[in-house]
Amino acid sequence: MDSSRNTLLQPTLSQDKSIATPFSVQTTFFTAFFGAPLAALAITIINAYRLRRSVRDLPTLLVLLLLAVAVGWLTDGPGAVPKAFAAWLDLHLGDNGDNIVHRFFSLCIVGAGYLLHRREQRNAEVLALERPNGWLVGIPCALLGAIAWTAVVLSIRGL
Repeated sequence: MDSSRNTLLQPTLSQDKSIATPFSVQTTFFTAFFGAPLAALAITIINAYRLRRSVRDLPTLLVLLLLAVAVGWLTDGPGAVPKAFAAWLDLHLGDNGDNIVHRFFSLCIVGAGYLLHRREQRNAEVLALERPNGWLVGIPCALLGAIAWTAVVLSIRGL
């Protein structure tokens, strides 16, 4: 009986095992804001990989990628609908209307990523877990995402 009590009082989690935490919401926000939709998607994918949720999040991430390409086509593509939408954006938002739409959609991706990982985000906050350094991933994601988004937009425009 005494040995069973000792086993009950033993900790179930060892100190050697670290809990994976997502990047902070501020990191994903700034990456998306200064990057582009693809930068927001990239840091969300990295969060999914860190949290070992890649397979579970894959359908949502693919839908977000398709929506990003659709937003790029809608704001910069050839055809009557994109040209009418671009004229509407110019009328209501000025010359940078397409950039505003791109940033807004980037922030929508951040929101979708937060909804995907809200439990892990909340656990990291409540338990005061140490988060990974967001600068090491956020800056390259923002730079490479902006470059990739520019390439996507230029290919949509046919340049």
